[in-house]
Amino acid sequence: MPILKFYLLCCSKVIFFKHNPRVIIVGSDFNNNKIAADIYQSLLKNNNVKLIESFQDDVISVFFEILNLKNRRSPLGWINIIIDAVSMAFFAARYPKILIFDLRLQPELEINYLLKLLKPRAAVFYKIEDKNIKNYKKIAEAVSEKGIVFLNQDEENQRDFDCLLAKIKYFAANKLEELNSSVVNFIEKKYFIEL
Repeated sequence: MPILKFYLLCCSKVIFFKHNPRVIIVGSDFNNNKIAADIYQSLLKNNNVKLIESFQDDVISVFFEILNLKNRRSPLGWINIIIDAVSMAFFAARYPKILIFDLRLQPELEINYLLKLLKPRAAVFYKIEDKNIKNYKKIAEAVSEKGIVFLNQDEENQRDFDCLLAKIKYFAANKLEELNSSVVNFIEKKYFIEL
C-alpha cells in the first residue's frame, strides 16, 4: 500500500504541475459544516471547480478524487489504477482550475502526506477540536505567502494561530455569507469584503 500511495502522490504532483489549480482547504471536525459546499456552489457559477470531500482517514481516497479514479474491486484492479493514474497525469487536457478540499478528522500522518502535494492559496477553519489543532496549524503554515487563512473568531482555540506566510482574517460564525463572499472574491482575485 505505501508504494501505491507514493505512486498516486507522484501522479497527483504531475497534475498539479501541469494545471496549477488554486487550492482551498476547508477544515472542520464536525459533519454539519456546509462551508465547503457553499463556497463550491458560489465558485461553480463562473469557474471550473471540483469539491473533494475526505471524510475517511485514508489519503489514498483523496488521491483517487484528485486523479478522477474509480476504485476497482477486481484481482488486477491495481493495474488498472496505475494505468488510469498515468493517463490522467500525463494526458488530461482539461482539469479544474479550483480544487476545494473539505477535510475532516485527518490523522497527523495523512495531513503531512497531503501537504507534500497541496500548497493552498486559502484555508478556512470553522470548528476544530483541541486534539486536532496541531494538524490545522500545519495546514495554515502551508498556505502560500499570497494566500489567506480564515479563522473562526468565536472559537477560542483558533485565536493563537501563527501563519508564517499567509494573512489571517477572522470571521464570525453568524456571518457565513460574508465569509463565503470573501473566499470567493479572494480566489477569483477580486477584492476583500471586510469581516
